[in-house]
This record gives sequence, structure tokens and C-alpha cells, in this order.
Amino acid sequence: MDSPVKQIVHPKHIDLQDQHGLGWLSGFNEWLVRCGVSFAGHPGDDDGRLLTLHGQVGNTPASEVEVIIDHAPPNRIRIRGLVEERRFKFGAFDLWTEISTVPGTPSIRIDDRLINRSAYAKEYLEPGGERRFQLEVTPLRSASAVDETQATIDRIQGGRVPTIVREPPV
Repeated sequence: MDSPVKQIVHPKHIDLQDQHGLGWLSGFNEWLVRCGVSFAGHPGDDDGRLLTLHGQVGNTPASEVEVIIDHAPPNRIRIRGLVEERRFKFGAFDLWTEISTVPGTPSIRIDDRLINRSAYAKEYLEPGGERRFQLEVTPLRSASAVDETQATIDRIQGGRVPTIVREPPV
């Protein structure tokens, strides 16, 4: 990515409605870009309501975050978080995202679970419905990158980040 935005921008500093809905671009420097959940795409008017570029989820902080290290080999390390997108009379979505890796491997896995908690249907999800998505990628191209990842994991286990060690739910 070659974004001119070089620093990490806290979501509270992003006005999604800036420049007629293009404010999302002011913080576009993510490692993993998220769009939606209620809507995504170009900004525009929808029955008098401004829909901003790519929605809200990419600039909404997670309300819950946990780090899980599986007991049993291959000792998958998981970072899981919940982003809630809520608007009275428009929708209520939970997006659970888990990013995980197995130590010593160059790949990561991304698991998403999207739940419609509202009484309102969307084209892609009925009230109370849920969808799951999974993607496995190999972004680390060298052994040194794998070593750097392992060093980061070792620092995390050193107590700088709260760690929950348990088997994942089935």
C-alpha cells in the first residue's frame, strides 16, 4: 500500500462525513482494511442519510479483545476482537474477527463471524442471522520475518499483553 497517511490515526480523529463522506481516507493506512458493515462502497445519499465511503467498521474500535494460546500442539496463537456497529432504528451488527498463526509458520488465518442483532433485514443477512468467513494468507516471505514474528510472540508472552491460555470454543 502506498498511502500518504504514514502515522497510525486513532478512530476518534476520523470524521467519516468529512468531504461529503470521504473522511475514511484520512486514516487509510491499515494493515487489514475493513469496510461495512451496514453499507460499503462510494459515499452517497440514501433517503436523506449520508452513507460514508466504505462504512464505519474500519474506524470503530474493538469493544473486547483477547489473546489465546492453544495448549495443544501446534499451539495456535489467536487474537480475537469484537467490533459492534450500532445505530438506533438502522441496525445492530457484531463482527467477531480472529487473526491467528501457528508459531514457526509464515501464514496467518483470518476468521470472521458477522451477526445481525437487529430486527432489520439486510440484503446479505436476516435478523438474527450470521455469516462466517475464513481466509488463510502467507504474508511473511522470509525466515527472518518468521523469526521476527516469533520474537514478538515471545515479548507478548513476557507479560506486556494480557494472555488467556485455554482451548478455543468449539
